[in-house]
Amino acid sequence: MTIPRDLYADSYYGVPVVMDEEGECLLTHDLRRAWAALNRFHRTENGASARDYWADNGLSIQDLTVYPTWLRPASGDPDWLWRTTTHDDPQAVPAIYIGA
Repeated sequence: MTIPRDLYADSYYGVPVVMDEEGECLLTHDLRRAWAALNRFHRTENGASARDYWADNGLSIQDLTVYPTWLRPASGDPDWLWRTTTHDDPQAVPAIYIGA
């Protein structure tokens, strides 16, 4: 599935970054690529690495929740761009959630 540009904040190293009020989702199941993209995102947006950004907000890597999931575009819902789904959904996109 080609992900429409208006459904993610930006893309780094080929990994789209999706933001919400509770954390970030990286649209990949490759954890190394997810961390690299997230670090580049934070360096670009906040001028600091993801680790430093979280530390400035009183969090450490150990405080974060990190898990693989599947997302799909939430078409028709003005409050959400993405919804969780299952791997067998035709519109499923692999994602890694990282948040506090």
